[in-house]
Amino acid sequence: MALGKKFYGTVASGFSGYCLEQYKKAKESNSFDKHLIAFYDKKFRRAKDISVADNPLIFSTIQGIFREANKDYKFVLHEHHIDIWIMEYTEGAAGYVDWHVDFEGKSLADNAVGEQIKLSMSLALTEDYKGGELEFDEGRVELGTNDLVVFPSFFRHKVNPVKQGTRVALVAWQYGPNWK
Repeated sequence: MALGKKFYGTVASGFSGYCLEQYKKAKESNSFDKHLIAFYDKKFRRAKDISVADNPLIFSTIQGIFREANKDYKFVLHEHHIDIWIMEYTEGAAGYVDWHVDFEGKSLADNAVGEQIKLSMSLALTEDYKGGELEFDEGRVELGTNDLVVFPSFFRHKVNPVKQGTRVALVAWQYGPNWK
């Protein structure tokens, strides 16, 4: 796979269902600290998100997905530095994320950071919505429930506004040493 390609795959429906169930429990319990559940109503992003990186099953599964995808990229990665969030984009909020790249807006040669996001991932947990497409410069990606895409963090992308229903996706970022 060339550096400019995306890695596509699927996960078992049981894993997607488990992730969705964890998200629903978190929403219903209201037991999360405010820093773990965020709603953004900014020009850049409108979405609710919950960190699930501390869940051992979710973390190890996502770690394995990144490991498999990186066989093609061969990026130097920090095996245990992965952020994982479940994102909810709703019709009522016209949930979206505007154009961006995931390496935290730092220059590819910014040595002051020490590490940067190298791989990004989106896993669809639902598909009963309209709008909300994941879009890259070269076009939209249609993901059904259990489908995922892994891509280099410097790929520019966005999530289009949700027009009907609720889009729920697990997103993750794996870090590595600064780009050279």
